[in-house]
Amino acid sequence: MTKPEKLWAWLCQEEKNKGLINDFYFEQVTFYLSDPARGTKRVSYTPDFFVIMADGTVRIDEIKGPFIREDSELKFKIAADRFPWVRWRMIQYKKRGKTTGFETIRELGKTY
Repeated sequence: MTKPEKLWAWLCQEEKNKGLINDFYFEQVTFYLSDPARGTKRVSYTPDFFVIMADGTVRIDEIKGPFIREDSELKFKIAADRFPWVRWRMIQYKKRGKTTGFETIRELGKTY
């Protein structure tokens, strides 16, 4: 777990303590983005956080550092397209001088 992921886990725990989410899991769910039965290469995507909201809906949080690889962003977009009933968020950890924080840079799928 990277430093930004540890910070995000702490924030998720705070949300859980406040009753905003039921639970969260780190790298526990894998989505398959291809169909090997059709002869395609198996491509999978394991997001950082699988979050179960207080109302039972699901949110995926992908935490990124200052640099985002193209293949990572592509898998995120494909997963959001294939599984639209999930709320997908790509969140970037930014450090500017003495200021640090998280910024949602992409939000896809179901919004509540």
